Amino acid sequence: MWRPIAGFALAVGVVGCIDGSGPEGDASERDSLAQSVTRSPSFDCAAAEGEVEELVCATPRLVALDLRLDSVWSAGMARMTSGGAAAADLDLLRAEQRGWIGGRNDCWKADDVRACTERAYRARIAEVEAALGLAAGGAPTFWGCEGQPANEFAVTFFDTDPRSARIERGDRQEVFLATPAASGSRYLGAFGKEAWFKGDEAMFVWPQTDTLSCRLR
Repeated sequence: MWRPIAGFALAVGVVGCIDGSGPEGDASERDSLAQSVTRSPSFDCAAAEGEVEELVCATPRLVALDLRLDSVWSAGMARMTSGGAAAADLDLLRAEQRGWIGGRNDCWKADDVRACTERAYRARIAEVEAALGLAAGGAPTFWGCEGQPANEFAVTFFDTDPRSARIERGDRQEVFLATPAASGSRYLGAFGKEAWFKGDEAMFVWPQTDTLSCRLR
């Protein structure tokens, strides 16, 4: 049974740092955008509130991303329900999604509102796909840290856009998103958490005051 992941919502402040694709997108996305020109997003544009929702309604690319997120979200919730998820867990995921919407709407504060909104959508789609097992992923990898059994991490990488990693420590799971790094691979989580990978070595910052040096087992 799938269970909700702690810290599932992603702060918009982190979204601005992740490594997403450029504004052109791939061929399949361009096709989707072309088909969405006359379509509406998942919410009622007649009742749109604020600059960001109005921008989404007026921008075919954002309409396409909104509809993609709605499709991914619906598939994830259906998977949770069919897997026997408790009503309280489903309510938690819905609350986290509402929290994400609030964060997306805060993009009106950004210097580039459209770019911020697009990054928010791309990040959320990747996060939902990884969190609810909707994207292709490799086998879990296990990392032992500083000789302490309690400091083992299990990491599953997903081929999302941007790339993502589902990281487990004890009974907690979170989705981290890839961000540019000078060397190796760097992933950012919520509330200051980070993970760096370089070959068989990794560094985890979890929580933000606890930095652990780890090796692949």
